Amino acid sequence: MTFKFPQPTDILQSWIYVTHVCQRWRQLALGYAPLWTILSDSQSDEETEAYISRSKCVPLEVFTCSVTVDPSHATVHKRILRELPRTSHITILLTDDSETADDLLTSLWKHPTPCLRSITFARESGSPTDWLAPITILPGPHPALRSLSLHDCHISWDSSLLRGLSSLRVDFIPPSCRPTMMDVYTILSACPDLRRLTLIWAPPSDVFIHPNIPRIHLPHLHTFDIAMDATKWAALLSLPELPGNIDFSIVCSPFPSTSPIVIVPQMLPLLPTPQNGMSVLVVSIKPKLLSISQGLHRERKDVALPLADGERSIDDLFCIFSGIIKSTAWSSVTTLTVRFLQRSGESGNKNMWINVFQAVPKLRSFFLVLVDNCEGNPDRGLPEALCSRSTSDPGEELFPARELFQMVLVNLDFSESIKVYSDCLRLRLETAPLVELALINCRGVDKELLEKNVGTLWIDPKVISLL
Repeated sequence: MTFKFPQPTDILQSWIYVTHVCQRWRQLALGYAPLWTILSDSQSDEETEAYISRSKCVPLEVFTCSVTVDPSHATVHKRILRELPRTSHITILLTDDSETADDLLTSLWKHPTPCLRSITFARESGSPTDWLAPITILPGPHPALRSLSLHDCHISWDSSLLRGLSSLRVDFIPPSCRPTMMDVYTILSACPDLRRLTLIWAPPSDVFIHPNIPRIHLPHLHTFDIAMDATKWAALLSLPELPGNIDFSIVCSPFPSTSPIVIVPQMLPLLPTPQNGMSVLVVSIKPKLLSISQGLHRERKDVALPLADGERSIDDLFCIFSGIIKSTAWSSVTTLTVRFLQRSGESGNKNMWINVFQAVPKLRSFFLVLVDNCEGNPDRGLPEALCSRSTSDPGEELFPARELFQMVLVNLDFSESIKVYSDCLRLRLETAPLVELALINCRGVDKELLEKNVGTLWIDPKVISLL
């Protein structure tokens, strides 16, 4: 059995009880201290004492819950707290106010903690505890503390616990308890070795930043996970100097389509695929979600923008993701996949596709995929955009996506557009020819009309790379 809970190891281990074992294995197990280091106040008195004794001097990992109705639980709870000086990780689920109402417990929480490296505080949903009051137990100092998680609860934002961290997670903080933007600035400034930052629906309470304030240098940050209002995240993102190759997951709502703001780190290295060295970006469009991602192997870089009903047209979505791409190194990607998922009755148009191709001028491979009964014609305007000519350079007309050599189209209906696609390929043939066109599960295809204007035409190939 495992118990899911937000904590450094992500799971709390549990025992499988065995009734018979050989004497040799029994001796090994009883004598191996690391097997007995995980304590919980759901254990009996006898189990707790056995674990503490058998773990010898090895640092402990503790899960504890503030429940006062069961006397045996209270006894074990207090016994475990007496081991705080040798505890390295502790997860505390607060269900009532007993931890601060009991003088003995209050004194136990003040024990020195020279080994404590990780703290997770959480309030149980629906508990009678005053949610607006900050948590005051384990006040510190904790000289070895490197990881802090706050779930549905908060501490004083000037607490010494928010200093020198390498991992900070804060999620689901009530609006009236959230830190100010300058509180966040102070916290990040006090954690120069921060490696992981998670802020899930726990944004700053404002967007005020002092003018000319120096940026925060976070050279070791390798991962952040964000979910908050887009405007507040954009303001917060302006505070730190981030290393280039950083993994992130960003969820922002609402997101302004008329004047897009920067929500993605601008210094992003491209991640080439090992097969051919091309860099890949995937844009997925659902009726209520726009997502953009670049992730290979263990790298993870993705943005998700939840959308309210009727709030965004397909034009708005294309404007948003084109603006996001233009503001980062993603504008230099060489492979772009656009996926339309689920039902949407809207059709595309020439201008929205032109915006896309202008955002990725080095595009060499393009995939358009209609998935899960996608209604409408989001591909409409695509061929017209590809053969539209730009006269930005005097005396020279250029096609969008001039370096495009491969296009893969999946689940499209060519019944009314086959002639337009053929004309597009013919116009590009001389100066920007398409080397490879692959059509997968497409309807209304006229092979003879298309293949004379393209290097190679594939219809329903078994394997297409990068799809």
